[in-house]
Amino acid sequence: MKVSLVIPAYNEAEVIAAAVREAEAFLAAVFSDPELIIVNDGSTDSTAETALKAAERSFTRVIGYEDNRGKGAAVRTGMLAAGGDYVFFTDADRAYGFEPIRRAMDIFEETGADAVIGTRSGAENGYGGYPFLRRTAS
Repeated sequence: MKVSLVIPAYNEAEVIAAAVREAEAFLAAVFSDPELIIVNDGSTDSTAETALKAAERSFTRVIGYEDNRGKGAAVRTGMLAAGGDYVFFTDADRAYGFEPIRRAMDIFEETGADAVIGTRSGAENGYGGYPFLRRTAS
């Protein structure tokens, strides 16, 4: 069973190396056939280069495009590039870590669900500091 993780990234040079290292470690420890895809969403900083330098596992790829298209386009690009039987995405800031992926896999296995949707609302950092409209939309 192949498990893919997509991380969309726009101007995340300051955090992407840690995200790559932590994601690689988690995926390698938990899954026998992982894939990590970093999608550079037209960053104007060194996000792509930093992600490439941080990648230590052969299952990690950095893909992307030159013009910023927005998070939705980056997630879509990564999802379409993924080869996993199960495909997840999370943000480069790692606001709630990678453990929810393991919990989502448990839900897939227990219920046979086609999709599992997570939320930051239960996380310690959650939606703190977000404006009312953003919290409501999220």
